[in-house]
Amino acid sequence: MTDESIQRRTFLATIIGGACALFGVALGFCGLQFLLHPLRSGKQSRKKQRIASLDGVSSDIPLRVVVQADRWDAYVHHPPGPIGTVWLTRDDSDLSDPSVRCFQAACPHLGCGIDYAADRKAFLCPCHVSEFSTDGSRRLGPSPRGMDELPVTITPPDKDGKRWIEIEYAEFMTGVALKKQA
Repeated sequence: MTDESIQRRTFLATIIGGACALFGVALGFCGLQFLLHPLRSGKQSRKKQRIASLDGVSSDIPLRVVVQADRWDAYVHHPPGPIGTVWLTRDDSDLSDPSVRCFQAACPHLGCGIDYAADRKAFLCPCHVSEFSTDGSRRLGPSPRGMDELPVTITPPDKDGKRWIEIEYAEFMTGVALKKQA
């Protein structure tokens, strides 16, 4: 074998090895980005969601609203769908500036769905008989605390004169989950 033949083979081996290494680095970088995406993106940012018109909420009976939003499950985007339920209560004691409170419809005890009993003017959990006032405070039952409240914003009137209720939806841990972590 001649020196020229050995040099040509060495050169070709170096070029092919370099191309394979470059391809491997590019492929590894893309794979790593794919695997780390859920960690880099963090939890879904909570944004304000318009859930109801201020005119639609009565000061007599709380309004039950199903919250709809886009959902992400690691890499999978789900179209808008129900993510939870809330109760809206309205206080008209100051007619110039009505206030609205928003309560999570899951019981703080074990996460059962809370209903409103108009005859008792109270929120009731059917699972373990917890009862809550219309201001969300705990009246009786095994619930460790009152109903979980979400931040509410009432928008200024839009071009049609309507005011909207916006919330930052969140889910809270139940009392059982809190005990397990402690």
